[in-house]
Amino acid sequence: MEAPESEPAAATPHPPPYLATAALLLLGFVLQMFLWSHQWIYGDQYALLTPAVQYLETGELAPFSKMMSGGGRIPGTLLQWMIAAPLRRWADFRAPSLAMGLSQLVAVLMLMLVGGAAYGRRFAAFFVAVYWLSPWRLYHSGFLWEPGFVLLPAALHLGCCWLIRSPAAGEPDNPVASHGAVPGIGLPLAASFGLGASLVGMLQIHASFLLLVVATVILVWRRLIGLRPLGFGLGAATAGLTLAPALVAFANGELPRISPQIDQRVALPVLIVSNAGKAIMYWFRMGSADIGRRLRQTAWLADTPAGTEAALPLPSALVTAMAVLSVASVLIALYANWRYFSRDSAGRHDPDAAWLRSYTLVMLAAVAITGAVSPVPVQGWHLLIALHAACIPMAVWLSGAFDRGGYARALGVAFVALLVVTTILIGAGHPMYLRPDEPHVQQQDIPELLRHLIPAPTS
Repeated sequence: MEAPESEPAAATPHPPPYLATAALLLLGFVLQMFLWSHQWIYGDQYALLTPAVQYLETGELAPFSKMMSGGGRIPGTLLQWMIAAPLRRWADFRAPSLAMGLSQLVAVLMLMLVGGAAYGRRFAAFFVAVYWLSPWRLYHSGFLWEPGFVLLPAALHLGCCWLIRSPAAGEPDNPVASHGAVPGIGLPLAASFGLGASLVGMLQIHASFLLLVVATVILVWRRLIGLRPLGFGLGAATAGLTLAPALVAFANGELPRISPQIDQRVALPVLIVSNAGKAIMYWFRMGSADIGRRLRQTAWLADTPAGTEAALPLPSALVTAMAVLSVASVLIALYANWRYFSRDSAGRHDPDAAWLRSYTLVMLAAVAITGAVSPVPVQGWHLLIALHAACIPMAVWLSGAFDRGGYARALGVAFVALLVVTTILIGAGHPMYLRPDEPHVQQQDIPELLRHLIPAPTS
C-alpha cells in the first residue's frame, strides 16, 4: 500500500544538490584546463590572432575580424578587442582561449540560475552534468576559435528573456510566471538592454547570431517575452559602437563583402532541405555524446600532424567502441526530446517550467529555420550557440532517470561517464590538442608576426 502524500518522510532523501553541482563544475573545469594546456594553433587561429596582434602593435583596428565560411567576413572590432585584451596582459597564444574558457564559466552559472528557478535547485546539477561536461562545449573551450565565444551571449539571451518572460501560450496567466519582470520598469528595461547588446555583440563574433535573432522574433511574436523597445534599442546602439570602423569603411566603399556567398555546388532546393534536416539532427547530437568526426580524428583512428604522437598509446578499438556508444547516445537524446516536448512530461502545471519548455521549442524552430536559410552546408559549430537549449531536454531526462533509480539511474550514470571519456579521448589524441615537436613547429607556416606568442616547449 502506497504511503499517503502527507508523509514525506517515506520518500528517499536526495543528497545535497550544492555538493554535486560543485563537483561537476570542478570536473568540467579540470577537463577544460586539460584541453587548454594541450592546444595548438593552425589557420583559423592565425586568422584570429593576426588582427589582434596588429592592433596591439599599431593601435589601428581593422573593420572586420576574420573570414567566414562562404567568403563572408565577421564585421566590427569586438572580436579583435576580445582577443587583444588577454594578449596585452600575457603575450602567449593560449591567453585568448583562457579568457574564452572563463567566459563559458560565467555562461554556465547564468544558465544554472535559470534552470534552477524553473525546475528547482536540484535540476541545476543535472543541467551542469549534460551541458558543462558536453564534449561539444569542451572541445570548443580549449583552443582559440570564434564558436567558443558564442556560449556566453547565448546564456545571456536566455537570462534576459527569462527576466522579461510572459506566460507560455495556452498556459494560465499567473503572477509567478512574470514576477521577474514586474518590479517597476528597471529590470525589464535592463533585461531588454542586455538582449539588444547580446544580439549586436554576437553579430561581431559569429554568423550564428542570426539564430538568436530568429528566436527573439518568434518569442516576441508568440508574446513569450515582454520586450521593452527603448532598452533593446539602447543595448543594440551601445554594442554597435564597436561596429564604427566597419560602418566608416562601408561609407568609403572600402569594406569587403560581409555576407557569405551561396554554395553553388549543390542545387538550392537540395541545399535548403538538407541543411534544415542536418540542423535538426545536430540539435539531438548536441544533447548527446556524439561529436562526430572530432572523435574519429583522434590519433588512434586517423593520421596526426607531422611530428606529433598521441599522449597515450591507446588501442583504436577503444576509440571505435566509444564512437559507437556516442552515436548510440543520440537515441537517448531523441527519446528525451520526445518526452520533454510532450505536454504531460514538461511540467505544464508549473508556469516557469512551461515557459522554459516553450523557449526550448522556439530555439529548436530557430535551429531549423536558420539551417534552411544558410548559404553554406551546415556544420556543427554553426549551431553551437543553441547548445544550452539542446541540453535542457536531456537534463530533464537525466533528472527523471535518477528519480526512478534502478536501470534508469544506471543508464544516466553511464551517459555522464560517456561524456567524460569522450572528452578525455579527444584531449589526448585530437590534432588540435597535439603540439608538434620543435623541428616541425619551426617548419609550420606560422606567421612571423605570431611566433613570439609561442612559448618554448617544456622538457
